[in-house]
Amino acid sequence: MHKVLEQGLSAPRRDIIILGTLAGRVDQGLGLLHEILREHDEHRDVRLWLVSESNISFLLQPGRNSIHVPLAAGYFTKNVGIIPINGPAVITTSGLEWDVKDWKTKMGYQVSTSNHIVKDTVEVTTDEIVLFTVERTAELPR
Repeated sequence: MHKVLEQGLSAPRRDIIILGTLAGRVDQGLGLLHEILREHDEHRDVRLWLVSESNISFLLQPGRNSIHVPLAAGYFTKNVGIIPINGPAVITTSGLEWDVKDWKTKMGYQVSTSNHIVKDTVEVTTDEIVLFTVERTAELPR
């Protein structure tokens, strides 16, 4: 489906998929984001994938991240967001409609929401952990 390549880090030993996330109560969704950050801090060998009815979300590590999102395959829409859920971050992107360079992002300041994927591979360089979220299509392609 897609993959994340993180510069300078060994591949996680375990991927855990959490289904039905970030829908419904806002406090529960924020609590789940809190838990993935806590798990990241405690277990660096685990990568959590949050899969809801409409999105797939996961943490990007500091450094250069390549995310393969083949839009033509029909699994994803072009809608994407990069959210600094662990505090301020500086990001540089390529492969998005509105790419940024050395862009300061912080909750309550400016965040990258409602952007659009324009290439099959999106590059995100960040100095801090950020949440990458991409919208799934309503139905799986046949």
